[in-house]
Amino acid sequence: MNISIIIPTLNEKNNIKELIERIENTLKNIPYEIIFIDDGSKDGTIDEINKYKNNNVILIERGSKKGLGSAFIDGLKISKGKYIVLMDADLQHPPELLIELYNNIKDYDLVIASRYIKGGSVENWNIIRKIISKGAIFISHLLLPETKKIKDTMSGYFIIRKELLNDFNVTDPHEYKVLLDILVKIKPEKILEIPYIFKERKYGKSKLGKKIIFGYLKQVLKLFSWEQFIKFNLVGISGIFINLGSLYLLYNFLPFYLSSFLAIFISIIWVFIFNDIWVFREERKYKKFWKRFIEFVGGRSIISKPVQYLIALGFYYIFGINYIISQLIGIIIAAIINWFYTKNYVYRIS
Repeated sequence: MNISIIIPTLNEKNNIKELIERIENTLKNIPYEIIFIDDGSKDGTIDEINKYKNNNVILIERGSKKGLGSAFIDGLKISKGKYIVLMDADLQHPPELLIELYNNIKDYDLVIASRYIKGGSVENWNIIRKIISKGAIFISHLLLPETKKIKDTMSGYFIIRKELLNDFNVTDPHEYKVLLDILVKIKPEKILEIPYIFKERKYGKSKLGKKIIFGYLKQVLKLFSWEQFIKFNLVGISGIFINLGSLYLLYNFLPFYLSSFLAIFISIIWVFIFNDIWVFREERKYKKFWKRFIEFVGGRSIISKPVQYLIALGFYYIFGINYIISQLIGIIIAAIINWFYTKNYVYRIS
C-alpha cells in the first residue's frame, strides 16, 4: 500500500460519490486506501460510504463528535500506507492534487497543499473569512517559530511519510489543525508547499465557527513553549538586577545618559550568556556561537534597547519620574520585544 488517505466526515453524504470517483480516477495505477472516519453523521453519509466499502475503502464509525485531531490518529492507527494523506470530504480539497502530492513526497518529509504561495488562492471568500485565515497564520508564525517558513500553516490537506508519525499524537483530540502539531512536534526537515485553489463547497455547510476559532487559539497556546518562555523571563529578571545594580553604581560617577547606556550594555552580555547555556541550549546547534552572539547583541542594540533607552529617558526627563522607575518601565517594554526577536530569529530552527 502506497497511500493511506484519511478523510474525517460529518454530514457529507452528497460529496461521497464524487469524492471517491475523483480519487479513483487520479490514483489509477497507485495502490491506495481511503479511510473514512465518521463522527455521527445523520444525513445518510454512512450509508453512502457503505455502498463503496471494499479492500481500499474503509469506514470507522465513532458515533459522536470526537474531533478532527482524534480522527486523524484513529485513521493513522489502522493505515497501511507508506505515506499518509489528510484531506476534507467536502471537495474543497481537489482530489486531482493527490498525484502531485504523491510524486513530490518521494523527495520530501512533508508536502503541503497551499493556498498562499504563487499559483494558490481561495474562491469567493468574503473579507471576514480572509482576515480570520490570515490572522490565524500570523498568530502561528508569531508564537510558534517552527511554522515560520510555511505560508499556509492552516492547510488541512497534506501528505507525510508515515515513519515520521510513529510516536506522534495530537495536543487535543478536538483540535482543528493537525498540521500545526506536526510542524511543532515532529519538525520535518524537508517541507514543500504546492499551490492549489480552495474551491467553494458544492453541498453541505462550512464547519467554521466560533468554537473552531477558539479551539485553534487554545491549540496554539498549548503548543507554545511555556517552559522556555518562563526560563527566558527568569534570565530577563536577573538581567534587570544586573542592569539596575550597574546603573546604581555607575550613576555615582557618571551622568544618567551615560550610566544608563553602560548599564544596558552590561545586562545584554549577562542575559546572552545565560540564554545561550540554559534557555536555548538545544537550539544552539542550528547556528554558530559568533553568529548567535552578534544577532543577539545586535538585535537588542538596534531594536529593543533603543526602545528601552528612549522610554527611560522620556519618563525621566519629560515626566520627571524617578530614574530607577524610568529604567524599569523601559526594561518591561523591551522584554516583550526581546522574547519574540530571540525565539523567532536568533535561535530559530533553520
